[in-house]
Amino acid sequence: MSTDNNEAENISRYSLMLYESLAEEKGIKYIVETAAKILNNPILVANNSRMIIAHSEMPKTNNKFWNELVMRGFYSDDKFPFNTNNPELYQSIYGDSQVRILTDKGSPDRYISKRIVVDGKIFGFATCVELETPLTDKDLEIFSVFCKVAGLGLKNYDLSVQGCDDRYGYFMLDMITGSLNLEYIDERISGLKLKYKKNNSILVLEFAEPGMGFEHEMSYYRRIINEIIPKGNCMVYHKSLVIMLSMDESDVSASLPAKTLDDFLTTSNMLGGLSHCFHNIRDMRKAYLQACAAISVGRKMSGAAEIYDYKKVMSYHMLDLLYDKVGGDLRQFCSPKLLDIIDYDAKYNTQFAYTVFLFIRCDKNPTKTSKSLKIHRNTVDYRINKVLELFDIDLRSQEMTFSLDISFRILEYLHELPG
Repeated sequence: MSTDNNEAENISRYSLMLYESLAEEKGIKYIVETAAKILNNPILVANNSRMIIAHSEMPKTNNKFWNELVMRGFYSDDKFPFNTNNPELYQSIYGDSQVRILTDKGSPDRYISKRIVVDGKIFGFATCVELETPLTDKDLEIFSVFCKVAGLGLKNYDLSVQGCDDRYGYFMLDMITGSLNLEYIDERISGLKLKYKKNNSILVLEFAEPGMGFEHEMSYYRRIINEIIPKGNCMVYHKSLVIMLSMDESDVSASLPAKTLDDFLTTSNMLGGLSHCFHNIRDMRKAYLQACAAISVGRKMSGAAEIYDYKKVMSYHMLDLLYDKVGGDLRQFCSPKLLDIIDYDAKYNTQFAYTVFLFIRCDKNPTKTSKSLKIHRNTVDYRINKVLELFDIDLRSQEMTFSLDISFRILEYLHELPG
């Protein structure tokens, strides 16, 4: 049998191995490791924002180029030569030309690099670096098959979501998923030429019911949000809209077009969560989780199509975290005095508990409380004095006020608020 026939058989055999690695459904990492073993050289896959999403494991190596690349987790400018400043190299990797062995001043070693296409769109690129075994023409064919298999394997990968078609979107995605090594975040921001202002918040919008909507609809909703909040940076993550709000104003929420946004939420049957304001971009993931928590709390407590501000529902998030730990028995943390008042109301058909609730919410202001209850101020005074007399409660005490306030929040969370 001729050498050419042997090579053809080897290429067919290795191609079959790659497609079998896809059929195993063990993810992109497994496909990359399979290809690296076949080519006996390290391989990595990066998305369009230069973020390395998978790489083969190498025995301890002294190759500085590879070690720095993997440690950073993304291609910095000096490690990313195939950009628009080098059209020939760019076309060789992102164009339709045949795969070839490449050399450039950014890499001390020869390498193969080619685009990866997912559902007809360029997702990123794969690179095989010549560190162990010299690259050959046979390797080019095998690598070409690998890139096709990787594209199929990435169809359901988290990073191949809608809305990540610019450097802001990809960076946001890397941040909220925790994929980015924060040690190199400043270098990443500088390399992508990202600009953020002093005050930032994350706004997340989701359907009111978790099972509602379809992922293919999200691009439509994203377009609408871009019109409603033109200064925001919106991306789609699964079936939610994630908007980065970055501005000079200290009150980020005040800058939102409340009426238009409320109309959108009502029409699309969505609700939203707004994070704390943050100044350090490293806190983006934390802010994203706060916004998601605000939605979770809002969905449980009300479910109304509105924006739930984390700073207003933070205490309920705390109760949410505590709920499962105590088997749902949050009433054990309620003030016994308040439970006595509630029992008294049930027995004598009074409204002392609800009056105390509004009294505390109205900053212990009898006039504001009477307006909320739509009763005379003297009636409020009578009820409060009666509570002090019957239950020996000192509402001047900060400790007692706090105990009652957190107790009311627990009952509100449990949908057991009196009145």
